[in-house]
Amino acid sequence: MANNTTKLVMTLLSASLLGVLVSSSIFIPRSAAAQESEGMDPLTLKTDNDSVNVIVRWSPQEIEPGQEVTFIVDYRDALTDEPLAHINHDFEITDESGQVVESATGLHTHSGGDLHTVTFDETGNFQLEVRIIGLGLNPPFDTTRSGTAQTAIVVVPEFPIAPVILAAGTGLALVYVRLKVWKSGSLGF
Repeated sequence: MANNTTKLVMTLLSASLLGVLVSSSIFIPRSAAAQESEGMDPLTLKTDNDSVNVIVRWSPQEIEPGQEVTFIVDYRDALTDEPLAHINHDFEITDESGQVVESATGLHTHSGGDLHTVTFDETGNFQLEVRIIGLGLNPPFDTTRSGTAQTAIVVVPEFPIAPVILAAGTGLALVYVRLKVWKSGSLGF
């Protein structure tokens, strides 16, 4: 009987260790390089007047506090999907309370695409807003494509491994106590 108990304990310990290893490898955040190599499907946002498709991508895809994030924004005609040139625009990110986290106004892109680098200080839900002021090199701009496009962004905390290890240790301790009770037939008090 002692041999069967030893085998059972070893099996349970092995399974618990395997569970800890698997769960920790699932929840450990990927490096920025790994995330960049995977890429992300771009988000296609339409302006509120449906005249421009604003294509947004960011890297790394999973945003964490204190990490530099690059936003790539492209502007395309909503009907033909052709790139638009000479876009005058604003780029803004606000937090849940409406506080501005990043704001760049009066921007101009010749090629129809732009890069913005932002570092988020905390976790939470954020709003990215791109306002198209108009097209052209000099005012007055062509405002027939003026409009606003928005999307939500979530900044997630880095998953700490300590709770996983603590849960596994607690589980192992419970298994040990239950086996001890089962083997002796009593709590031993």
